[in-house]
Amino acid sequence: AVAEPVGHTGGEQLHAFAGHLHDLHVNPLLEVHVQEFYRRFTRSFDAFSFHDYSDELFGGPLNPALRDARRLVELQKAVGEPKPLWVTEGGLFNPGSFYAPQTGGLSPRLQLAWAVRFDVSYLEAGCKAFFIYSLHTDPPMGELNTMCTEHDRAIRPMLAARAVLASLVDGVGVPQRSEPAAGLDRFDFPVADGRQVAVLWVYTGASQSVSVSAGTDVLNILGNPVKVTGGKITVTTEPVYFVRKQKL
Repeated sequence: AVAEPVGHTGGEQLHAFAGHLHDLHVNPLLEVHVQEFYRRFTRSFDAFSFHDYSDELFGGPLNPALRDARRLVELQKAVGEPKPLWVTEGGLFNPGSFYAPQTGGLSPRLQLAWAVRFDVSYLEAGCKAFFIYSLHTDPPMGELNTMCTEHDRAIRPMLAARAVLASLVDGVGVPQRSEPAAGLDRFDFPVADGRQVAVLWVYTGASQSVSVSAGTDVLNILGNPVKVTGGKITVTTEPVYFVRKQKL
């Protein structure tokens, strides 16, 4: 873990205390070193930065993003005033290639769900900044790695899903999670630009029938309209968006 320059604001250089979240999971004794470093150098950095890579579909009341963010805040509180959390590096370990599916990895279809669930979970956890690794690393075709594009720089589904999510909620604020039915995640974002956006997915089980109130537009994970039949839609593990106009 190090205090490293990550940017500038107001003419002053920003520094982040950074380390890999995976290291704490593997060796809990590192928590002692994190706290000691924090105690000694808390005035030397502006954000508590960590890295998180995971191929897991996040969700549910025991969401890994929320669990880990809370733990990092607790570590800081034990020795001082908590700094804002930044994920300065993170993403999917093994995104599968649509050019070479035989090489394995998370399928292109599942990458859509993974991206939105991962990002919304970290938004709910209160992280102030998130940097995806990596856009492109010049690998051979079909190589399993962390990048969001193919060998020829065609975008992978997870990057498309992130673009749609950002177009709907970027800069809006922290979402609030609820569980309208057992196994169903719902994340309601604050009202902004005359609309309120909610993201829903099933975190356990295959699917659920969910009621859609009048005046609510439903979009699929790529931003296309979803047909509502009899006031209901079927929600699966792949997130959908409920978008409702709100008076300002």
